[in-house]
Amino acid sequence: MPPQPLAEQLIDAVRLFEAQSPHPTFESFLRAGPFSRRQILSAFGSWTKLRSAAGLASRNPSVRITDDQLLQALANLQQRLRRFPTQADIDRLSGFGSQTYRRRFGSISELSAPLNAFMSRKSHTPLLSVVDPPRSSATLRKLWQKLTIACPFLSSDLIKHPSPTPPDIAICLSVDQKLPTTHLIELQSLRP
Repeated sequence: MPPQPLAEQLIDAVRLFEAQSPHPTFESFLRAGPFSRRQILSAFGSWTKLRSAAGLASRNPSVRITDDQLLQALANLQQRLRRFPTQADIDRLSGFGSQTYRRRFGSISELSAPLNAFMSRKSHTPLLSVVDPPRSSATLRKLWQKLTIACPFLSSDLIKHPSPTPPDIAICLSVDQKLPTTHLIELQSLRP
């Protein structure tokens, strides 16, 4: 049996990809398959024309992805990577392209402010900080400072057993006494 022409292979591949992918994008299709950007563009001219040739509906511009959906995807990616995602990470792993984030929030480096606000709204306790986007090491030295963290059973244990310098953060099972200079996180209140 002779091999299928490239156009037919692409149409079959995009149909299969559409059936398996929750947010099919051109970038995610390129990552998932053996086809290059050049092959697709030379065969069809655009991602939209390939989707049309495969009989797939074009994206409905009236269906808008919410800011919360974008920020949740970014928060999930940040948690998975344990660092702020780069543009390449977003394009490769988030399900939404970095261009979508740029159009909605500005540059990738400007994403930390809306992400912090989103995470604070979604959290039971105020977030201390969401990791900021990558910066030069000289800038980081100026911005970062050491935080001391204590983990007493009760917040009053910090008063009963004082340290020379009070901690910046205390993660307690229960907060039984407020402390003026220490941010308290009560684990008991975080239970579902």
